Amino acid sequence: MVPLMFAVVRLLIPGLFAAQTPAVPDETAIPPVIWEMVSFSEPDRAPVTIPDPWRYTVQFLPEGRLLTRLDCNKGSGGYTAAAGVLALTPLAVTTAMCPPDSVDTTFQRLLARATSYRFDPEVGALLLRGEDGVVQLQPVLPGVVWQWQGNVSSTGEVTTRPDDPSQYTVEFLPDGTLAIQADCNHATGNFILTGSQLDLQIGGVTKMACPPGSLMTPFLADLDQVVSYTIQQTLTLALAGGNGVMQLAPVVAGAATATPGTG
Repeated sequence: MVPLMFAVVRLLIPGLFAAQTPAVPDETAIPPVIWEMVSFSEPDRAPVTIPDPWRYTVQFLPEGRLLTRLDCNKGSGGYTAAAGVLALTPLAVTTAMCPPDSVDTTFQRLLARATSYRFDPEVGALLLRGEDGVVQLQPVLPGVVWQWQGNVSSTGEVTTRPDDPSQYTVEFLPDGTLAIQADCNHATGNFILTGSQLDLQIGGVTKMACPPGSLMTPFLADLDQVVSYTIQQTLTLALAGGNGVMQLAPVVAGAATATPGTG
């Protein structure tokens, strides 16, 4: 599959589809995706860009549970987030000695003292701010199960909506493979990321006969036409040829015990 004008499609998405999108499950204030730190800034100091964002992650799970990766250490705690106000309970963190270039303690301090959050829709970033400084984080695809909410056309109209989104899911695994549920069948595949470009290569599919009205075939066909993506409250997958977008909502995959590395 060759990406077609993905940049134009991506730029059109925020304004074009804001008015009409498929209904999504009740959202937490901060989506439960894994957020990687891409930069931080402290008062009176130059901003620092992180060369390996996957070393520093945080995931805001439902019911107020937080998991974090602090380079070679892991942490957990509680949080509340509403209307831009963020509060964390003290973090329980392992105490391994990280490499000399690590900023694990800085990330822990900035995270622990953050008191507000804000989304930057221009770059899809999450900004955490406190008196010690600001952390900028980017969302990643692995770490959650994405449930299909439906499709929106290039004119902003909802064209497809599954009765049960939990029966149409995509999981992006850290090794670059896909785990897909398509109604009563399962599929595998691979994905390739190049910036905002996304190429999904669907592999083997089981051959169960799904009930009448199944959306298995169009769901898999649309996944095969994905050319780019954005993540804000939901995952938006732009389709080739300007044929609209797919919308998927994040759901925590099983019992999370630590934020996995994605690098």
